[in-house]
Amino acid sequence: MSTRDDLLHVIAELELKRAELHARLLRDALHENDPGLIGQNSPKSELGRRNHVDAVRRRVEAHEPGAFIRGRRFLLTPEAHAEELAKTTARAERRVVKARPLVSNDSVDLGESELEERLLRQMRAR
Repeated sequence: MSTRDDLLHVIAELELKRAELHARLLRDALHENDPGLIGQNSPKSELGRRNHVDAVRRRVEAHEPGAFIRGRRFLLTPEAHAEELAKTTARAERRVVKARPLVSNDSVDLGESELEERLLRQMRAR
């Protein structure tokens, strides 16, 4: 290959990158006022404001689809919001949660039948 061919190849790659960037900017502009997008202060966002903003920033930095930053607005598509909500739920389920004891310490002095009755009452109350 000659230098000219190499130069043409580089120019073609740059044109392709420019076209991709233009397409992304156009797509972002079209979605900017889309009523389907969920903002961090929207009642539709079940993530909470901080988690929503963190999710948008992470997705934008990772070049993942479905997240947009417009000024102070952090927007997610409904699909991206559902993905982030699933991730948050999965993280919460992995956390170890201490269960409260079924019987309080003051029941140690009770007889066996009284203890059983108290356990049954507490289980029914739940």
